[in-house]
Amino acid sequence: MSSLQERLKKLRLKSNKSVQSIANCCGVTRQAVYKWENGQSTPDVNHLVKLVELFDSSAEYIVLGQETIDNSNSKAILNDLLNKLNNATQYSQLVKSISEYLNRCRLDKFFYMQKFRGDISPEPYVFAITDLPMVWLNEYRNKKYASIDPTWEYCFNNVNPILGDKLFIPLSKTNCPITKDFINGMETYVPSCVLVPVHGGCCLSAFVVSSKTNNSEDKQLLARYTDSITLIGHHLHSAVHRLQEQENTHHHSVLSEKELAAIALLAEGKNIEQIANKLHITKAAVSARIDRAKIKLNANNREQLVLYAASRNILPHNLSGIQTDKPSQYQYRILDII
Repeated sequence: MSSLQERLKKLRLKSNKSVQSIANCCGVTRQAVYKWENGQSTPDVNHLVKLVELFDSSAEYIVLGQETIDNSNSKAILNDLLNKLNNATQYSQLVKSISEYLNRCRLDKFFYMQKFRGDISPEPYVFAITDLPMVWLNEYRNKKYASIDPTWEYCFNNVNPILGDKLFIPLSKTNCPITKDFINGMETYVPSCVLVPVHGGCCLSAFVVSSKTNNSEDKQLLARYTDSITLIGHHLHSAVHRLQEQENTHHHSVLSEKELAAIALLAEGKNIEQIANKLHITKAAVSARIDRAKIKLNANNREQLVLYAASRNILPHNLSGIQTDKPSQYQYRILDII
């Protein structure tokens, strides 16, 4: 890979610009520009912004030598991926489209898992759609890593993306054998990653994207793409739900049991936070269920929702007493692994 000084000189010569014109644009002396090109000093952030505009290039290329995606087409490439996710008809198309995009970004792999909370069924239902090796998926399932994986607790309590170093590395201090095995597996298959929590009406999703290596340049590249990765995670979540609906694994033509549970607790006078605590889900998930139910019953507010549901006699009395004990094991569905 070329050095920063080589890339700056190459861009200047390619654009037929003089040293003085670059100095004038950046508000520095000719000597400062020569020092950049000779490796004696480096441009600061303000200078870098001006160089990106001057050369019609990208910060990724100037700083890291990343040539695959530049400022002129990165947005178009991302939008193309989002359109593919929104129009996919098979899970394998989701995997292929995201993998192709990550390749162009010089990122490595992704690991998407969705966990249906155990508020209605006795056990949560977890599945993964990923291009990580099957050996890691099997190990994750067979050794029940979900029980110690901090992903779910983080997703349950947060909405912001987080770099894996802050989430997974602290676990390495433990003496627990299963936790050590989990960390070793993460270091092998997901060397450095960013994790995006996605909250749905009935589940939590974790969208994890890893860099190619654990070196500083790849980590910087991963951080630069965090906004795009976050957007992809939310679109993937919607796409998965849409495909599930087509498979009749979700039923939205009538009120679901989970929506009925939320309405029943509303009828008891409980607020959103109390319902979330009762059902062991997030407040965002409760609000999403109530909003969907309002649309289905054509209710303008929560009071109308409870009234309409009661008038139609669709609130079984036992819904308010649903057992929500923490499940002892996890079910998995592995979809279209590449």
